Amino acid sequence: MSTKQKLIQAALELFGEHGYDAASVRDICEKAGVNNASVNYHFGDKRSLYRAVLEQEVSNSSSLKKAIPTGTAAERLHCFVETALLDIYKVRDTASGKLGFREIADPSAELIDLIKEPLKLQFDAFLDVIKELSPPSMSEDDQKLAAIGIMGQIEYHRFFYKFLPRFIGDDEIEELTPKKLADHITAFSIRALGV
Repeated sequence: MSTKQKLIQAALELFGEHGYDAASVRDICEKAGVNNASVNYHFGDKRSLYRAVLEQEVSNSSSLKKAIPTGTAAERLHCFVETALLDIYKVRDTASGKLGFREIADPSAELIDLIKEPLKLQFDAFLDVIKELSPPSMSEDDQKLAAIGIMGQIEYHRFFYKFLPRFIGDDEIEELTPKKLADHITAFSIRALGV
């Protein structure tokens, strides 16, 4: 692994665990096993290293780089939901997941800059699905609220999955696969939209 990649990996772990402010350049270099001047040499400064970490994480996101799904509106909705859940399940309890959790709770300017265009494209396509599934009488504002509500059902599994065993048994937790959840969220959402 190159020095640059070692720094990105060490920074990912420390930024995820402690946050941007609490992760020092010295700690990152120590964790990477490299000279303290390496961050400046390879990235210029800590902020640029942080952006490099986020660029790597965004490039690994299936949700943001996946082509807009095709098929019926219900199939497209299911694809959006399942892809997002697969991303969430893939990184839970990892450094990527911890950093993602921090960024979703309090997005940095770097992340917003990196994802605003692909996220807008994905959201517009998602909203088109909701519009197609909505009754003609549903206002555009209500369609947007419905889209946000569906997104909330998905994000619940990023933020609160450790609480679920308190509500349902451990055996049932094991059965909550991304596919099963996507099937449920899709069917529930379609019924809620009145289709």
